[in-house]
Amino acid sequence: MKRHNFLQTHTVKMRLSGKKFRNPYFSKNNSGSARFLRFIFFILAILAFISIIYAFLSLSIFHIRNIEIEGEITMDGQSIESIVESSIEGTHFRLLPKKHIFFIPKKTVINAISTIPEIQNVELERNGRTLIIRVQEKIQSAIWVSDSHQYFIDNAGKIVRELTLDEMFDVQERVYANATETFFIQSPVYLIFDASQTMVSQQEEVLNAKSLETFTQIFWRISEFAIEPESFIIGNPGQTWATLKIKHGFDILISGEGDAEKQLKNIKVVLDEYKQEARNLQYIDVRFGERVFVK
Repeated sequence: MKRHNFLQTHTVKMRLSGKKFRNPYFSKNNSGSARFLRFIFFILAILAFISIIYAFLSLSIFHIRNIEIEGEITMDGQSIESIVESSIEGTHFRLLPKKHIFFIPKKTVINAISTIPEIQNVELERNGRTLIIRVQEKIQSAIWVSDSHQYFIDNAGKIVRELTLDEMFDVQERVYANATETFFIQSPVYLIFDASQTMVSQQEEVLNAKSLETFTQIFWRISEFAIEPESFIIGNPGQTWATLKIKHGFDILISGEGDAEKQLKNIKVVLDEYKQEARNLQYIDVRFGERVFVK
């Protein structure tokens, strides 16, 4: 009689059919372990992703490399630059570097510079890895000259203060020697001579804001027509028109109340018409709109 191992035969059949007996206790523990491991892997993946992003953001090639200051007249650009450097030091939330080109704290920088009493307005612009700071001082580029005294004026046309002796020397260098770098005056300036030589005091209005804006715009743009401006002469404080002296040439009579663009356009028309003979003119008067007088 042939003997059969019924237990072995049953086990083989169970394996082939895939119906294995599983202890519910151990099956439950294995399922929980799998979920825990998946959770750990998920957390590690997030940490790895954050680490990669942080490393990417921390690369120096994405940090501000240069700081340029524009528009300063009497202020030292290096002092403004120091304020900017302090404002972009450190990180946001102890993670993102403030000097990163995409995370510059613009409001913080502008507010820090605006605390300087001499500053009227601040603008910020980024060009690649260069941070450009444009400042506008309360002091304008026009210098009021009366009876050998020179005064800074603000954008409202009021006297701010008298220039120091060192500042006066710098003005002479810039205006008459075409110096581009001086120690006390940081930007180009121009002179407005008071023919009446009236003594003025601090906060006194010598020009209205519109006239000052027009004179300034015309003075800095007139060189586009291949002529070099020298200075303005005005009859007395408060007068709304002035004579623009051209170096080695004629005069141009300007209206401070008129439109600067229209007056520039009329000047160009006359210069184009007279060409080389324009040097022989005595004056061009563009104070009366479309009625232009030439002598």
